[in-house]
Amino acid sequence: FEWWISKHDAQGNVQKETKFPGKSGILCSGPNDSYVMTYDRENSTMKQDIHLKAVNTDLTELWDLPVATVEVGINPFRVVPAPAETFIVVGVKALKVWVARIDQQGNKTEMSLGENEKLLHNCFDLISVDDAIYILASMYSEDLQKRVNYKLTLIKLRLK
Repeated sequence: FEWWISKHDAQGNVQKETKFPGKSGILCSGPNDSYVMTYDRENSTMKQDIHLKAVNTDLTELWDLPVATVEVGINPFRVVPAPAETFIVVGVKALKVWVARIDQQGNKTEMSLGENEKLLHNCFDLISVDDAIYILASMYSEDLQKRVNYKLTLIKLRLK
């Protein structure tokens, strides 16, 4: 597997294209005219080895950090910028919404959300607004009678 990022002029002509090993790249703006992306370096279709990579405006790699390993999963991991040149990465681990805050040195604080609830496959999105991250997730849980309850959950994480 490989994925690429390309830079185009105003007429849509490719000025530069860079390829990376892996799959499922998702991009956001980074600090100092850079771009930061999450991508999966695993060649398997079941396991995931999620990394965070930064490139400058010439598409030259600045750094690449491991983020998460998932034994069984094919879900995207999304990224948004956060204060103090950190990034919030959100994905799915063990059917839970998984969130990590990562800096450029690889320091990471992580947590899972929804203690008794599971995330429906690939059914989440996130947005960064001012000093908060909002995660919209389609979750489900089972009661004691094995009835499944579905709900749409909006999670707000305040950034400091």
